[in-house]
Amino acid sequence: MDRSGNILVTGYFGGTIDFGGGPLNSAGNSDIFVAKFTADGSHVWSKRFGDTSEDRGSSVATDASNNVLFTGFFNGTVDFGGGPLTSAGLDDIYIAKFAADGSHLWSKRFGDTLPVDFGLSVAVDASGNVLVTGVFGGTVDFGGGPLTSAGSGDIFVLQLNQ
Repeated sequence: MDRSGNILVTGYFGGTIDFGGGPLNSAGNSDIFVAKFTADGSHVWSKRFGDTSEDRGSSVATDASNNVLFTGFFNGTVDFGGGPLTSAGLDDIYIAKFAADGSHLWSKRFGDTLPVDFGLSVAVDASGNVLVTGVFGGTVDFGGGPLTSAGSGDIFVLQLNQ
């Protein structure tokens, strides 16, 4: 929920889904969705992202300005509104930030050629920092220099000052 009591959800779907704003059609195996509803369940906005590969939403959070942050993983190319992001391997981590009205603010991808890069949870702290956790394999640079996993899937915790 955001500070105004609106409800936000993310996940993935295949085929067609309608959250109340008209049908969303997946482009492939599974696509990411993000939807916003008022406290009484009325549709505010909903969006889908993905290509013909597997793309999933894992977690959503809001900041003090009711901006929406969400994470998960994608395979291939996805465009959240700021231009295409292309995965380095089978699955890459994404983090996206939208304004309360659903407009794109920024989006980022992180990953290696190994198929185990997943964003699993996102949160925002009291200072407005974006916190993301998940798993990665191989070598990933989140912006502070490369990190190399000790195995096929290591845990990461990332803080972005956004």
